[in-house]
Amino acid sequence: MGRIVASRARRLLVGVALLTWSALASLGITWLCYGERYEPTPNPAQRLNMPLIAKAAARTELIAQDPSREPTEAQILAHAPSAFTRTILFGDRHRLLPQAWLAGLLDTYATTRVRSAFLLGEVRREGWWYYFPLAVLFKTPLATLAVVAGALVASLILRAARRGVGVEPWTAICLSVPVLAYGLSLITSNLNLGLRHALPLYPFAYVLVGVVVARLWRIAPRATGAACAALLLGLALETARAFPNYIPFFNVAFESRRLHLLGDSNLDWGQDLKLLARWRRAHPDVRLYVCYFGGVDPRYYVPDIVALRGTDPPDLPQLPAPDAPGVVAVSATHLQGIYRDAATSAFYRELARRERPVAVLGGSIYLFEWPPARAERAGSGN
Repeated sequence: MGRIVASRARRLLVGVALLTWSALASLGITWLCYGERYEPTPNPAQRLNMPLIAKAAARTELIAQDPSREPTEAQILAHAPSAFTRTILFGDRHRLLPQAWLAGLLDTYATTRVRSAFLLGEVRREGWWYYFPLAVLFKTPLATLAVVAGALVASLILRAARRGVGVEPWTAICLSVPVLAYGLSLITSNLNLGLRHALPLYPFAYVLVGVVVARLWRIAPRATGAACAALLLGLALETARAFPNYIPFFNVAFESRRLHLLGDSNLDWGQDLKLLARWRRAHPDVRLYVCYFGGVDPRYYVPDIVALRGTDPPDLPQLPAPDAPGVVAVSATHLQGIYRDAATSAFYRELARRERPVAVLGGSIYLFEWPPARAERAGSGN
């Protein structure tokens, strides 16, 4: 407001006032976004089934406590709602926020307490605390990792040497507190899906790099300029090398093992059906079996496929296994066995274990000969 607040007590008071104003503004904006209406539709008689969503939250809470066991109906009904669920239901009873917003938040909580995830060849429903640190390591360009690590080391060295160009304590606090707070939420979350959930951390790292580089420039402009040019060139080369397949991007140190490292939106979001259609036009006489992971009907792009079990959408007519020679196109997510039943997952994992793909389309669709060439060789040897 154009005033300088000097004392700590007044600064604290101003901070509390700003937080209170932000909370009230967020509350008001939320109501405006939902048309200032509590009911989810213009019909006041229509309501969302909050007890059903709370029941789903109770189920995932029980699974999170013991991932090896599926809770019974009686156990779910007897489970005491968590503090989070009780808070949402309290807000719903007293109409503190639009019901659609409250239901969406509770549903998000219910579906993220337990979620299948893939890391280092293993599938879990309860996640790993080290998932996102490894995802950052695997999927951040090497030049970016190098410059952030270099900025951290350089800042510490300069401050220890008392050169007067290190990061000041207040700057360090402003950069580190958000990273620590958000980073803590990441490593304690069971929602281990994609690096995109860690993207809010990157701007703080980039600000740190900018601060340190600007100060290094004062004491060693030539060396700093040369290092920056080399890192920018490395980043440009690694980025151009991955074009246009950026969803399955892994840095050059890990890209050869990406199918074993991470899944879901780190690798496969069903994005390569157009490449499968192009492959099909080049091989029109091959019988093509497909096990696709994604949100659309693959027959829109490749009309003459033979769908195998596990193909999305699930209402397609599907064969349990190939019934004649051809090529099997499998999405990486299904090769990793993240979301399908045990028998289906085992079938595709065994296929990937025994065979080298004849092609990989865009990094997410793997093509295998059928019957497996190794199985044929083994049969002829017998």
